Amino acid sequence: MIGECVRTLHDSGSICWQVGNYVNNGEIIPLDIALYPIFAGLGLHLRNRSVWHFEHGLHASKRFSGRYEVILWFTKSDRYTFNLDDVRVPQKYPNKKHFKGPSSRCAIPVKIILIDVGADVGPEIVVENEEILEPVQEA
Repeated sequence: MIGECVRTLHDSGSICWQVGNYVNNGEIIPLDIALYPIFAGLGLHLRNRSVWHFEHGLHASKRFSGRYEVILWFTKSDRYTFNLDDVRVPQKYPNKKHFKGPSSRCAIPVKIILIDVGADVGPEIVVENEEILEPVQEA
């Protein structure tokens, strides 16, 4: 079916393909990764890989619930039309021109969690809810 879609696609045309994951015996197979070689093998060019997140769906009990799908945008050639202004989302902070924080150092929030991984190995320490100062590169 993909081959027929590509065959009938105009030279300046695009295909957007929405896929999720396939779950086989508890293992997740991301279908966008499996399908990419098929589209590329038919001569299409991947322009965007967008993740669509949603808040409904089935609850998983042995892993995080997959509440997203992927949209792959392919074009047949470099001669395609993309009207960004028609789909552009307005800026959340339109008057913000640049980062106005500290000029030489920036605080990065992190977390510390103590995880007991057994007597043979000892505890594993994960950093959480602390501030680490990192130098900021200046232009």
